[in-house]
Amino acid sequence: MSTVAPPASETENPEPQAAPRPDCPLLDLPSELIIQIINCFDVWFKCDEDALHALACTCRLLQVLGEEQLYKSIRLRFTDDIGALIHSFEQRPDRLKAVQKLDILYKWHPGLHGTLGVRKRFNELIPDMLNLKEFHVESPYDNEKKWHESESAADWSGHDMVHFRLHLERTSLQEGSLFVPDIGLGKLEKFILHTHGDDQDFWNLNNFECLFRHPSIRYLHLSCVDLNCSHPACQDGNCHLISLKSFESRTPLETLILDECEIGPAPLAVILRTPKALRRLTLGENLYNSTDRALRPQLSAKPEETLLALAPVAHSLETLVHTDPTFKTTSDPDHPPPMKIRGDGMRQFHSLKYLECDPCSLFCRGILSDHTISPPSLETFCLRRPIRESDGGDFFERLPNIEPYTRLPSLKTLKLVQPLQGINLDWDERRSPGPIIEYVCNDDRVRERHARAFELHQARVEMKVYIEISAKESLIPPYLTGESSPASLCIYDSEKVGFCRVIDDRSDDEWDAEDISEAQEKHATLMGRRVPFSEEFLRYIDEMDIEPQDIRDGLVEIPVGFLEDFRRYIDEMIIRPEDFRDSLAENPVGALIFGQSVTEPSQQIEEHGMKVNGERLRNPPQEPEEGSERCQQSEKKEAPVPTLTDQLGKRDLFLLKVDVRHDIATHMLWLDEWSEQDFSDEDSFDEYDDNDNYPYEDLDGDMEYFDPDLEEHGGYGSDDMPTSSEYAAMGLGVGIDDD
Repeated sequence: MSTVAPPASETENPEPQAAPRPDCPLLDLPSELIIQIINCFDVWFKCDEDALHALACTCRLLQVLGEEQLYKSIRLRFTDDIGALIHSFEQRPDRLKAVQKLDILYKWHPGLHGTLGVRKRFNELIPDMLNLKEFHVESPYDNEKKWHESESAADWSGHDMVHFRLHLERTSLQEGSLFVPDIGLGKLEKFILHTHGDDQDFWNLNNFECLFRHPSIRYLHLSCVDLNCSHPACQDGNCHLISLKSFESRTPLETLILDECEIGPAPLAVILRTPKALRRLTLGENLYNSTDRALRPQLSAKPEETLLALAPVAHSLETLVHTDPTFKTTSDPDHPPPMKIRGDGMRQFHSLKYLECDPCSLFCRGILSDHTISPPSLETFCLRRPIRESDGGDFFERLPNIEPYTRLPSLKTLKLVQPLQGINLDWDERRSPGPIIEYVCNDDRVRERHARAFELHQARVEMKVYIEISAKESLIPPYLTGESSPASLCIYDSEKVGFCRVIDDRSDDEWDAEDISEAQEKHATLMGRRVPFSEEFLRYIDEMDIEPQDIRDGLVEIPVGFLEDFRRYIDEMIIRPEDFRDSLAENPVGALIFGQSVTEPSQQIEEHGMKVNGERLRNPPQEPEEGSERCQQSEKKEAPVPTLTDQLGKRDLFLLKVDVRHDIATHMLWLDEWSEQDFSDEDSFDEYDDNDNYPYEDLDGDMEYFDPDLEEHGGYGSDDMPTSSEYAAMGLGVGIDDD
C-alpha cells in the first residue's frame, strides 16, 4: 500500500500549535462579565487581596484583569514598601496604567531622612500613572514638629513637594496652548494635600497656583497654606496668582476646602474666578495653629471686599462654611459688635442652601442679621461655637439670640453645634458620660431649649442642638489619616420632640402599671435590653441575631403593642409553635398568635395576666353596658386633649434624658476602658436599674440574669465581669458597643 509523503516544508518546519486552553468555566464567560466579577473584590481586605494574587497567577488573561484590580488603589504608609513597589512597576510598566488612586501617607520614623533616594525614584513614576484620578498626600512631618530638630523636613518640601508641583504644572492649563489629557495626572479629579513649610506650620503657595488651573480636578482640599504674598515688591498681595487671571471660568472645580489657612479677600477673588460652577466652599481661616504666628482675622475684617470676592461663584454656590478666628481674639464672643454691610450682600446667591459659621463671622453678624441682604434660598443654617480657652460659656448654658432667624423666609432648620471641650466641665468630667449627660440634660436647660425651639417653630423653623465629641481633645484640624474627626451627636431635635402634648408632671414612680407609660409602650424587653417600639423592632432583632431558641428560653418578652410586628418576625424567622412550648405558661402571647397552648389562652390570661416588661397586666375588662353606672363613670374620665405648648412635663424630660443618655454613652464608652468602668459604677447591677435614676435602661450591660453562657467567663455582676470589648470577642453580642 503506497502512501503519499507530505511536502518537505511541512515536515521540516511544522507550524507551532497554540497550547490547549485550560478547561475553566470562568474563561468561557465574556470578558465584560469576568471584569465585573473581579471588580467585586476589595483589595483592602486581606482575603480578597490573596484571592486576586492567586487569580493573577493562573493565566495571562486573568493576570491582566487581576492586576488591574490589584493596582487600582495604592496606599503607602511605610517607606519600607516603596522598593518592592518600584521593582513591581519596573518588571511590568503596564501596571502603572492601572493605578487610579494613590495615597502617599508616610509615617514618620527616625530613619526617614535616609529614604529620600527611594522616594525620589517613586515620585518619578507618578507621571506614568495615566489613569490616576485620586491623589492624597500627607507630609510625614505634619503634627510631629520635627523641623525644629533637624533639616529632614526641608527634604520633604524641597524635593517631594517639588516633584508633585512639576507633575501638576505639566498637566495644568497653559496660556495659548491646548490641553492634552493623555499625560500623567491629566485625568486627576480629586487632590488632597496636607503639608507645611521648611521650618513652620504654614507653606506658601509659590508655583502651586497651577492647582487652580488644572483642567480636570473637581475636588481640592488644602491645609495650612498661606495664600497671601508677603514679598516686599508685591503691591496688591496676589502677585503669585497673576497667571490665574487668564483662566476665568475654565476649570471644572466643584469643591474647594481650605483648612487652617491664611486667606485674604484679594487672593480669594482671583482663585474663585477660575471655576465654571463651584458648588461647595470651605473658608477655614487659621484658628488653632497659633504657634508660629498670631491669629489674624482677615475675611470678617473686610466684609464688603470678601463678598465681592465671592461674587464670581454666586450663581452656583450651594454650601458655604466659614471658620473665623475673631471668636478667639475678641473679648466677648457671645456678644460681638453688629456689622453693617452696604450693598446687596448675598441676595444674588440664589443656589445657596447651607451656611455654616460661628457667631463672630461676617455671615452671622452682617448677613443673616439683616434679612434684606440674606441668601433668598437658604434652608439650613449651622451655628458652630468654636473651642475657646477659659471660655465660661456654651450653647447649653446660654443659647444665642434666635430672633434674626425667625425673619428668614426660606430657612427650615437651625443647627447649634457645641464642642465638648468648650462646655463648663472639668477635664476628667468630660471623659465620663455621666456628668456630661447631667449637664446637657439639666431640666432648666432643656425647658429653655424647648421654649426657644417653640419660637422658631412658630416661624416654621426647626431647631437641632448637637454636641461634638472628640476621641482626643488635643487633635486639631486638619484631621490626618488615623486621626478620628469629631462626631456630632444630636441631643435635641424639635421636630422629633414636638410641641403638641398633654403635660404630665407625674414622676416615674407614680405611673400606674395598668396605664402603661410611654416609656414602656415604646420599648420591649429583648434579651434583657430595652429596645425602641415598632419601627425599630425588626431591625433590632436582625442586628442582635435573635433566634427561636431565645424565645423558647423566655429571653424575649413581647408587649401587647408588638403583636403585629411579632407576627411578621415569626413569618420571617420561620418559627414553629413547638418553639413556644416551654414558655407558653408564662407568655400567652405565643398561644394567641398560634391559636394553641397547654390550656385555653383566655383562661390562662384570666389567671396569669399578660407578661409585659416583667409585670403582670390583667386582661382588659369588657366594655360596660350603655346607661350603666360603670359607663357613666367612664364617660367622666375622658382623656385630656393634647394642646400646642412650649412646656415639657416630667415624663417628657425623663424620656429625653433616656434618649440622650443612650446616644452619648453608646458613643463614648469605646474611648477608653476607665471611662467605661466609671460609667458602669454609676449604673446599678439589677435587672431594670431600679436603684438609679434610669429604671428603664441598663446601658452598662451588667445584667446578672442575662445569659447562662456568661458563667464560663466570671459569673454575673462579679468584679471579673468581661468588658464590652471582651464580650464582642466571646461572640455573645453583649455590651454597650453592640447596640
